[in-house]
Amino acid sequence: MNIKQAKNFFSLGKVFEKKGEWEEAIAAYQKAIKLAPDLEEVKQYLADAENKLQEKKVNGQNQEEISEKLTTVVQQQWESGNNTDINRIEVDSNSAEDYHLEGDTLVEKGEKEEAIKVDKKAVKMQPELWEVHHKLGNLLQDKEELEAAVDAYNKSIEFKPDFSWSYNNLGDVLVKLERWEEAISAYHQAVELNPDFPWSHYNLGDMLVKLERWDGAVSAYRSAIQLNSNLPLIEEKLANSLGQQARITQELAFNYYLKAIQKHPENIELYYRALEIKQDVNLCFDLASILAQQAKFDEAIIIYQSIIEIDSSSYEAYLQLGNCLTKQNKFDIAISMYKKALELNKQLYCLLAKIEEVNSTLTQWDVKLTTVYKLAIKYNPNCFKYYYEIGDIFIKDEELDEGIYWYREALKIKPLSWETYQKLGDIFCEKINHKDAIIMYKSALQIQPESVDIYKKLKQVIEDNYDITNNSKYYIKAYQDAIKRFSDSSEIYWVLAQELDRQNNIDLSLSYYNHAISIEPKCFLFNYSMGNALMKKMEWGEVDIPSKQYLCEKAIKVYKNAIDINPNYNKTYQKLGNALTKQSRFEEAITVYKSLIEISPDYFIAYHQLGNLLMKQGKFQEAIENYRYVITLNPKFHGVYNLLGEALQQEGQLTEAIACYKKAIQLRPDIGIGVYKKLAEALAQKKVN
Repeated sequence: MNIKQAKNFFSLGKVFEKKGEWEEAIAAYQKAIKLAPDLEEVKQYLADAENKLQEKKVNGQNQEEISEKLTTVVQQQWESGNNTDINRIEVDSNSAEDYHLEGDTLVEKGEKEEAIKVDKKAVKMQPELWEVHHKLGNLLQDKEELEAAVDAYNKSIEFKPDFSWSYNNLGDVLVKLERWEEAISAYHQAVELNPDFPWSHYNLGDMLVKLERWDGAVSAYRSAIQLNSNLPLIEEKLANSLGQQARITQELAFNYYLKAIQKHPENIELYYRALEIKQDVNLCFDLASILAQQAKFDEAIIIYQSIIEIDSSSYEAYLQLGNCLTKQNKFDIAISMYKKALELNKQLYCLLAKIEEVNSTLTQWDVKLTTVYKLAIKYNPNCFKYYYEIGDIFIKDEELDEGIYWYREALKIKPLSWETYQKLGDIFCEKINHKDAIIMYKSALQIQPESVDIYKKLKQVIEDNYDITNNSKYYIKAYQDAIKRFSDSSEIYWVLAQELDRQNNIDLSLSYYNHAISIEPKCFLFNYSMGNALMKKMEWGEVDIPSKQYLCEKAIKVYKNAIDINPNYNKTYQKLGNALTKQSRFEEAITVYKSLIEISPDYFIAYHQLGNLLMKQGKFQEAIENYRYVITLNPKFHGVYNLLGEALQQEGQLTEAIACYKKAIQLRPDIGIGVYKKLAEALAQKKVN
């Protein structure tokens, strides 16, 4: 094999091709391939020349004669030591082609820096010389001037879109730049144009693995191994990809079983089929629980034992295993299971009652749950759950006063439990104690003011307590009459204000909110509701700009009062921040959102709004940090990707900005034409850069 001679024939063939002398070009390419059969690039050129060859007469000279003539010319030049001139046959010394061929000669001599300069002169004189762009890409890649190499390959592709090697080599450079998606696209084009080159398939497989696209990776590696089974680690890479593909298929099947179980939770067979795919502890617990409910204790015991094999530290498995054994009167073994559960979780003080009872009688277990929880409280007096559970038990047994006592005790441990206040409200309603029911429901709404269910209950008990008829066309008047009779009852004013608010009679509702607050100024619920009504009038009412300013300022004041009364409700901060933003008081709004983050560090809306304000101030890098945190907390929130894309684009980080715009569109294809326009702008800007 004579590589240098082969390359000389290759260069000569390109000279003939430039002149449109296709038969001579084909002969030169064939001679080059004969001398060096592994030169894949020459084969591509030969195929191109054959495709473009038009029918014409040979004029008495066949292809073999041309080949012999070419051999003689090259051999003479080679033997004379003047092989550098071979590429200058019939080429004007001042032409772009002259620079092109001179560049090839310099590469042969190892003078790559000079070759780059000469090739650049060639394409400056004749920009459509695609092969020179391609060679420039190769030289620049060798020098690690990767961005310049990308530009060169793209120019080659622009003028010669069916040349596979430019795509392949472009893919190699993009890999080095860690631009995975673009590399995949380039390799796809390469294998489409030249499916017989194994490395393009191989490299495509590597990129698809990096992005965990296992189906595509398997296909690429299979194509590569069929072409060349000696590629590095090809068997291992294909095996790994097949394994990942199988894993994903199994996970998909498992997830579909879970969906089927959600629809048919009593179908035991579905659980067993899912567990054949994956030994999921939570699913095992669900299955065992259903089996125990169906009194299939032997099967349930087997499942709980399998959970312990998977996770020997699962106190819950030992606890439930003890319960099943107790149902089977296997008390000795049950006690050992309870003791094991207690060893694993010292907080299970209620098990002491079970162990004590079973151990003392060894008869059918029949312990009152209230006794169990009271014993548990003895060992752990600050556990809210124990008090709450005792309350539930007494209410279930219709011992309402006992239930009320234990719920009140629970609130001493966890005073912000709105569910407990709601339950107390329900109990007082059942006891027809409207006054205390109103207090409990109001307390629940102070913690959870957006709850429609609690509001309806409070409204109903107020109407019952104050004899307000709500089934007539004079409904509002009925409330107004009640106010005349009970003018110091703040809750009547508030409910009437709420109802007027719902009817968009904001002016009148605001007057009743004011009355409610004047009676009970430290009520968070009243202040919060009035702030919402003021903002509603500002945003939707037909008011002039000065009036809007006044309403917004008043809402800000009321929201601040609400926060002073109850600093734990996150939406108050959010609404105060929004109101300040509307007044262009950005620094104050930023302070509010930062306070919100302190009390609710996982509330993604706070980071989102903070990012928006920082964007308004031109603090793009800080905005980017907040938007990234939004994605960490809520990766499916489509709106943040659009905003993050804008901030990144402002910072010149175009590749990631483009990815963000695409993600926003992927999550919500109907997001709006604006995002599509931003994506187009970013792509155009990147192309220019």
